[in-house]
Amino acid sequence: MAWDRADGKAARSPALSYSNSYSSWRISRLDGHLAYDITSDEEMPPSDREWHVYKKGVAPAPKVVLHHLDPREPCPKPNVVFVLGGPGTGKGTMWRA
Repeated sequence: MAWDRADGKAARSPALSYSNSYSSWRISRLDGHLAYDITSDEEMPPSDREWHVYKKGVAPAPKVVLHHLDPREPCPKPNVVFVLGGPGTGKGTMWRA
């Protein structure tokens, strides 16, 4: 998983982490103090719910957005495959990796 902060300071302070002990995702401030958390067993941080503002956090909590590709780079060439034909036309034998 690659991620970045909106202010571009992720390289200086990786602030997004998952706690196995508490089963929660956490976002820390630049000084390392816990600011926001959300209880979840999901593999990626949830983006559809409101995050809890912890003692050192400032409301409202930041919005988490998940991208399939790096939004800072140009989109890759599309990889679209159309398979035409009805039942029994051998479409299963045309599979390529």
